[in-house]
Amino acid sequence: MGLLDGELAVTEMNRMIHFNPVLGDAAESLDLKPGYDLICSNNTLEHIYPKLMKPILKRFNALVLKGSLMSHFIDLTDHFAHRDSKITIYNFLKFSDAQWALIDNDIQPQNRMRWSEYLSLYQAMGIPCSIEETRAIADPGVNLDFVHEKYLGFNRADLLISHGYIVSHY
Repeated sequence: MGLLDGELAVTEMNRMIHFNPVLGDAAESLDLKPGYDLICSNNTLEHIYPKLMKPILKRFNALVLKGSLMSHFIDLTDHFAHRDSKITIYNFLKFSDAQWALIDNDIQPQNRMRWSEYLSLYQAMGIPCSIEETRAIADPGVNLDFVHEKYLGFNRADLLISHGYIVSHY
């Protein structure tokens, strides 16, 4: 009986790899003490509203040890495009914040932050950016003429980033 044959319960697997999942508000309510070797997320940060992002990253930054890692994979696409072939992964960039507030939802919110905004936040908070990898749509001719004025100050390369991976080594 082992991990690969499906015979172990999730709690037993977690115990074997010394994994203790904790659920709650990452910015405030969790009773966590500093001393973590790894903090990671996968397709999560894009669902955190910008006003909550700074307190959460501040908390993460305070929890890690020297020599530890913080790793985040971020999907910067319009998640509605994952199910609706009539829109592009950049569709949500055409809306004002007020319009987006009417379309967005609390079940799977999307903050619409661009990669440069994540990097600026890291820099402002003194969080190291040791590894940074991004990918963008392969078609350099993709039309972005429809973006809302909010996004006109971003360069085209930043707007085209669809996914990003950022690692902080402390």
